Amino acid sequence: MIRADAHCLLSGSISAFDEIYQQAITALCAFLKDFHPEEARLYRLWLERGYREFQAWQSKPYLEEYLTLASRNQWRGLRLLALAYLHIAYDFPRTLAGLLQEEHPFAREQYRRVFLAASPIFIELAKASCVNVPVVGMYAPILRILPGGDSVARATGNWLLAHRCSSWVAAGKLAESGNRCALDEQLLDGINDAARRVFVHHNPLIWIRTLPFAHELIQEPRASAG
Repeated sequence: MIRADAHCLLSGSISAFDEIYQQAITALCAFLKDFHPEEARLYRLWLERGYREFQAWQSKPYLEEYLTLASRNQWRGLRLLALAYLHIAYDFPRTLAGLLQEEHPFAREQYRRVFLAASPIFIELAKASCVNVPVVGMYAPILRILPGGDSVARATGNWLLAHRCSSWVAAGKLAESGNRCALDEQLLDGINDAARRVFVHHNPLIWIRTLPFAHELIQEPRASAG
């Protein structure tokens, strides 16, 4: 169980993540006006499903270990990074895979174009959040004036972009698999293992360098020889 004090810290980080999420939804809705209505509809559907996944985190027993590990870090910015990783590496691939398995009028590559075209919106939000006191806490002013602080913000944006691309690859693997449940379990086991190894550190650059990509965490079981 999550301790009361840690639960309070986690709740504050979830609220901050929710605020960023709402900003992303607003920006993306404006961005999608320039796309074909069917492309925009599918992207909005993915946003809605992803947001529901995020809202249900604390009611899912199988996410308790991850959220407990995330809640133990005293730095608000790292707790937020842990939540972002859970959403990108776990929620993104699974909700995308569900959409890719449904019938849609356009080829998958066309939807991929829209998915990737939206990446700059997420990067700019990440960079702005890194220097926002209500989001990352006392370290935000330090990052504004510290030599190399801007590098941390850029690294966070690049990290987000890389993991978004990975989530698309992972979604394709999940959608095409005949053993989807086993791959979903692999993905959850992989991010929990990463949390155990990485969340004990207090350097965000270690997190950015070490947290594995979603597509690396799922492998179809090899057929036995003979």
